[in-house]
Amino acid sequence: MTTPLRQGAVALVCALTAAVAVGAPARADAEADFFRDRTVTVLSGFGAGGMYGIYTRVLNKHFGKHIPGNPTMVAQFMTGAGGVKAANYFYSAAPKDGTTIGMLSQAIALTQMLKGGTNVRYDAGKMHWLGSMDGVVNIFSVWNASTKAQSLEELRKTEVVAGATGKGSIGYMNLVLTKALLGAKIKIIAGYNSVSLVDKAFENGEVQSRAATWISIKTRKQHWMKPGVVTHIMQYALKKHPDLPNIPLAQELAGSDEDRRILEFAASPSVVGRSLALPPGTPASRVATLRKAFEATMKDPEFLKEARARQLPILWSTGDEVAGVIRSTVSAPPALVKRVQDIIASGG
Repeated sequence: MTTPLRQGAVALVCALTAAVAVGAPARADAEADFFRDRTVTVLSGFGAGGMYGIYTRVLNKHFGKHIPGNPTMVAQFMTGAGGVKAANYFYSAAPKDGTTIGMLSQAIALTQMLKGGTNVRYDAGKMHWLGSMDGVVNIFSVWNASTKAQSLEELRKTEVVAGATGKGSIGYMNLVLTKALLGAKIKIIAGYNSVSLVDKAFENGEVQSRAATWISIKTRKQHWMKPGVVTHIMQYALKKHPDLPNIPLAQELAGSDEDRRILEFAASPSVVGRSLALPPGTPASRVATLRKAFEATMKDPEFLKEARARQLPILWSTGDEVAGVIRSTVSAPPALVKRVQDIIASGG
């Protein structure tokens, strides 16, 4: 026999189940209602012609169809101060409702920690991260025809000349850390006006080594990948790139735990890469909606087909993965940050 108490409990469970069933579609409808007939801007801190611009345009062609309400997607490019200008605007002035998404610098957290002050007016740890389309792994390479030093052991005995752009670049930072922490004998020539000029100097023997992104080698310098042309000695990343399983991580070559931690701190761009973020203050429901849409886009066969046609690697990370790396970077001990700053200032 069913008692009144049991009947009441059953009725309560049924009511709660119905409420949950109704609630989820209602939330989805609310998100669709918000985005319908709106424009969502993907803001980049770099020029339209570079890799950030290419990734932004390919993303925008597919992202909108996975966002409830199918908003129109547009790109905005706000260059200046190595991406800091866009990050400052994004953090303080961009709409906090999901209609502006940032594709900010891969080094956003490193810049905050190493160059923070009056020019840096953002906190990457408070941004909401949707995920990363691809990590950016840097590789230390030597031109085989220019030097016989083709391993770290040989680099500790034989000096090589390395080319870099500005002293604020990630490539320069990796070179000085390799010199200071791993004992490599590297004479760094910084100040090349462009990456292409460093490439040219590398190929003609003006410099014998350089730290370049793997994506740039893979997409623009395929002839470097021919046997015997270039030797890749180490990669600057938190985990090995799938294309490079036999190339050691820089931190694996460190002689102490402190040096290993410094190299891991400096490797955060390898995960942050081409990430998407929302400014602090964006509603949690909007963050969840756009995270779901981002992940759906990364699995979209049409998106992946176009990325392959454009030679754009897609090795994506979730928002939680990116946020974890960002938090780790911005919470680094002051003593560690100070040592990195000192090494960079001294040139290694």
